[in-house]
Amino acid sequence: MRRPELLRRASFFTLLPLVVGAFAVFIASVSAYVPFQQARRIAGQQAVDRAADKASVGANLLLEQQRSLTAFARATALQLGDRGDGPGDVVALDRVIADLSRELEPAAGGPGTPASTAPAQGCLPTPPLPAVPQGCGAGVLGITRAVRGSAASALLARAGAVLGPDLALSRWLLREAVAPPRFAGNPDDGVPWMFATYAVHTPAGRDTGLSVVVAQPNIVDDLALELRSAGTDQPQVAIVHGDHYVLGGRIAGRLVAAGEALQPALASAVVDTGASTTDLDGGRYAVAASLLGDGDRLLLVSPVVSDPGALITPGLVISWASIVIILVLVTGHFFTRHWQMLKGAEARAAVATHLDAARPLAERLEAVCRQLTTTTRAAAALVVIGGDELPRPYVCHVGLDRPDAQLLLDGDGPLALVARLRRRRTVDITVPVESEEARCGVRRLCAAPLLMGSGLRGLVAIADRRRGFIEADRVQLSDAAERLALAVERDRILSVRTIEASTDALTGLPNRRSLVEHLERQLAIAERARAPLSVLMLDLDRLKEINDTHGHAAGDEALRVFARTLSATIRRSDLAARLAGDEFVIVMANTRGRDAREVAEKIRAAVAAVEVPVGPSGDPIRMGVSIGGAAFPEVRGGGAERLLERADAALYEAKRDGRDRVRFDHGRVSAA
Repeated sequence: MRRPELLRRASFFTLLPLVVGAFAVFIASVSAYVPFQQARRIAGQQAVDRAADKASVGANLLLEQQRSLTAFARATALQLGDRGDGPGDVVALDRVIADLSRELEPAAGGPGTPASTAPAQGCLPTPPLPAVPQGCGAGVLGITRAVRGSAASALLARAGAVLGPDLALSRWLLREAVAPPRFAGNPDDGVPWMFATYAVHTPAGRDTGLSVVVAQPNIVDDLALELRSAGTDQPQVAIVHGDHYVLGGRIAGRLVAAGEALQPALASAVVDTGASTTDLDGGRYAVAASLLGDGDRLLLVSPVVSDPGALITPGLVISWASIVIILVLVTGHFFTRHWQMLKGAEARAAVATHLDAARPLAERLEAVCRQLTTTTRAAAALVVIGGDELPRPYVCHVGLDRPDAQLLLDGDGPLALVARLRRRRTVDITVPVESEEARCGVRRLCAAPLLMGSGLRGLVAIADRRRGFIEADRVQLSDAAERLALAVERDRILSVRTIEASTDALTGLPNRRSLVEHLERQLAIAERARAPLSVLMLDLDRLKEINDTHGHAAGDEALRVFARTLSATIRRSDLAARLAGDEFVIVMANTRGRDAREVAEKIRAAVAAVEVPVGPSGDPIRMGVSIGGAAFPEVRGGGAERLLERADAALYEAKRDGRDRVRFDHGRVSAA
């Protein structure tokens, strides 16, 4: 009864390693008695099949590169031939080649970058040559034996180091003075090359004596690396012709040179153009060959997995060691994941609490930054707010030196790149030294965009974690980005709704609600400070006639023009608002009645000078305005509504006296 009781009390964390360990012991014990000879035969056949496939793939890759080089050589030859220089004009050819040499010479920006697009003095303008085939890494050479017995210019270079006459390839080609074969190894330095040659003719079809040669170096090593990247094998390749190597390399663990004879064991495989296994230098290899044309073949040699029959004892040792490692890894991984889940859930709850707090958005964002640095152990964190449908950007941060939000979003740094990509994933990147992020003291950061649909709302990032960012940090940052995007969008919508509720849609001025709230606040300040306050009520004269004569669109335009005129005439500290219909109100703090009357006259004159084009012909109409005013402390008691009533009474008196006038409460009538 004791053991079952212990098992019942054991936790899942205790039972999981025991179950996994027992299963690992069972698998290791059974695997030790697998028929090793059968495994050896199967491994050999699989290696042969893979070698045959990769030999075919490698041959296709070489032929495709050869076609690309030939097409590039032809296009370059046509460019040179289209210049129209006669084959006997050696000086002209020299100028063309020298001009191209200067244009194609690599600059400080990197290999293959043109140093200048301007032709040399006395040379014809040089049109751009075709682009080098992608992944080619080739040099473009213009060579000639002679033009009417005179040697033409030296070599041109493109997309690589300048192949001047002091380099091995240049010396070899000039010494040979013939078009090179498709595949050849340079005897001067042993570098293997693939060539494509095309003669240069004038538009009339005459031979210029020039040939364009496109050369790609190290094709054997590059092809071997390409084939290795496609699987777990380690193939070794060479190019052979008959029973000797055309391009050598490392075959069966040793280096072979161009011109060297094939080993007898490999010669039969090359003749058969098939695949088989053979023993070479004490090792077992899968050998395959594939045709390249003109008698050339691609030879591929791949090692076969060693005989498993000799690994019984080491295999058992490794199996038992693997059991221990599996137990440690599984247990450690399980506990680590469980701990990370708990910490992640706690951090997500803390971020949600900060964002739901009843505080300004900037304070909530700064609290989220502090939470991110605590959870991820990063040295700094920042949230940049800006993007689509948002005003001027700003940044909230912890641990940074005065970052510039505009530069972070629109500059050339990593955060600007994340903003432009707009992908819902985190980006872990090293910061360039010349960026705004580096100026703020950041060396490495992990960032994520704040997205709502396809719209950008900003960025969130953590920076400079001592031991680098881990997956838990990325998950935490991604979750924080989603929550921050929702909080920013909620705040944006609330701001838009607030503005819409307090703004007149037609004129863009504050509406009656905003006016009354503003006037109450300013009146309270004036009473407490014993300062003057004036209110002007304005009525656009004959707006109904404009609507009836020219249509409501013309009336709306007249209201918009009138609103712009008011905003341009008053001080920035004053408030102009639309009360209703054609009635507007201006609140002027710290302004006495006589000063307000002067402002009213200024407004009346400005409105009278404005012309509003209406109708299909665009005939202008002029407007007039009647203004009534009231001032504090002349009008006391009753609050904002009392001031508005007195100003409205003065406005009524101005309209009754003939419109286009200014009238103040108990004041005189201004001249029309």
